[in-house]
Formats: sequence, C-alpha cells, structure tokens
Amino acid sequence: MEKLTELEFERMYGTYYGRLCAYSYRLVKNSEEAQELVDEVFMDMWEKGTKPAEEDKLRGYLFRSVLYKSANCLNRREVRRKYEAETIRTGTFSEDQVNQLYAYKELYGELDKAIDNLPERCREVFEMSRFSGLGNKEIAKELGVSVKAVEGHITKALSKIRTHLMSKGVELVGLLMAVEVIRKTSGELFFNFF
Repeated sequence: MEKLTELEFERMYGTYYGRLCAYSYRLVKNSEEAQELVDEVFMDMWEKGTKPAEEDKLRGYLFRSVLYKSANCLNRREVRRKYEAETIRTGTFSEDQVNQLYAYKELYGELDKAIDNLPERCREVFEMSRFSGLGNKEIAKELGVSVKAVEGHITKALSKIRTHLMSKGVELVGLLMAVEVIRKTSGELFFNFF
C-alpha cells in the first residue's frame, strides 16, 4: 500500500466511479443505492489515506470492495425482509437467521484472504474475469497471453480458493449453500467452484 494523494484520488475517482456504479447497479438493481455504495468505497479509501501501489491491484481492490458492499446491501435487504416477515409471524428473530449472517461474514472474509493469497498473475486474471466482468478473450488480448493461459489461471485460482476455504473449516455443505446464495444475490455466476 502507498500513500494516497488528493490528485491520485481525483484521478482514481474519475477513472473508476462510473464503472463501479454500473457494476454495483447490476448487483443491487437500484441506482441510488449503487452510487451510495461506491461513494462509501471511495470514502473508506480516502479516510485510510492509502491505496494499492499497482494499478491492477487497485482495480481489483475497488471492484472487490464494491462487490462486498453490494452483497452486504443485498444481505441486509434479505435479512430485513425475513426479519419483518418473522416478526410479523412470531415477533422474534430466529437463531438460524443470526447464524446465517455470521456464516456470510466469515465466508466473505475467507474469500478475500484466498484471493489476496493468489499468485500475482493468477489474481490479476481472476479479478479481471470475476470483478471487471471481462471475457477470456478480452483478458487474453489485454494481457498479451493465450486464451488457454487465461483459462488455466482461472482454473488455478478457483482451485486455490476452494482449497483455502476448505482448509479454514468452511464445510462443503456450507460452502455450497454460500455459493448458491452468492449466485442468487448477485444475479450472475460469481464463483463456479464445482
């Protein structure tokens, strides 16, 4: 991480704000919420006063931050909806709902660690594919590598992420449940683990 200057922040904001808002909108389906989430990401970075040193890590960091904030927004929406329905029905918040929230938080934390631990090129390809929404051909062209190399990096990334999650005690059933929830909440296939 390196110190973030005001000029760098303005450049970064100008470069990424529109793309991040569009990405968040695809996830949360609400333009006002999408803009607020992206604003939070930039505000967090400004308050920390640091940014990833390399441009590809910066892009991945921003898209990942927006993904997590968007997923949390969707989870809060779902929890709120379930809470309201449960409260109307019984007047209480179920233990299963509380446990599910803790499981999501743990899963997202471990996903973040797993992605950060990927080899640099593998992480770059994975983030371009999953966070920037680029296709394998686009990634290959941008990086000057073959499509097969891109596919290999993505396969390697998914394998390492799966191994990391399982080594951290994320149970297979819980993992499958979490992946299914991620698929549903994001409206797209985010991770294809199996």
